Amino acid sequence: ISIEAVLKTSSPNRPQPILDIPRFIEKPELCVALTLVEYLKVSDSLRGNALDLFITIKTTS
Repeated sequence: ISIEAVLKTSSPNRPQPILDIPRFIEKPELCVALTLVEYLKVSDSLRGNALDLFITIKTTS
């Protein structure tokens, strides 16, 4: 996962960080990478054009 947003550690001469989440094949039920992939599949229709990882719901009052 490449992080394209400007971070506190960003600078013109430093490459943007890449988040590498290894798969835990021995116990798939504990694998963060597989959970993230499943979350992205399930939430794809709710996300639309948004690029944010987490979906928020705004309540009307």
